[in-house]
Amino acid sequence: MQRTFSLSIVSVSLVAIVSLFLLAVMVLPAYAQTTPKDSCIVSGRVVTIGKVIYSVGATVSSGTTKPADGATGAVSVTTPDWGTVCLINSINAVVDWIFLFLLVISVALIAIAGFLWMTSGGDAAKTKTAGQMIVAALIGIVIALLARVLPAVVLSILG
Repeated sequence: MQRTFSLSIVSVSLVAIVSLFLLAVMVLPAYAQTTPKDSCIVSGRVVTIGKVIYSVGATVSSGTTKPADGATGAVSVTTPDWGTVCLINSINAVVDWIFLFLLVISVALIAIAGFLWMTSGGDAAKTKTAGQMIVAALIGIVIALLARVLPAVVLSILG
């Protein structure tokens, strides 16, 4: 009796979800023990609040001085909106990590599906499984792209 290796999309998804949960359980307690910050440095993408643009590298801190409308540049800024700027900066960082994670998982699924397809030997069940995995990977890529675009769309609606 010959045993075949079957990799279902559900089992791969379950492993990914459990891995993310375990990562969150290990990382979040350490992050929660850090002292609160009263400033942040804009990283990754430009943050726009109203008519003020906070460029990458700008240090934004708490205070009451508000930058002029249309102000730009990587400078130290004291603003009452610093919490919002830092929150949007954090959301952008999380979205970037989710984007990267989903792309890596999608590429891995396509590679595994390609291997299954090439080694199927004409077996219709293996070919069908490989095709379903490729479709799931493409859906993952679409979700990753939406995760990358959605914050910008929400900010343009709110801003």
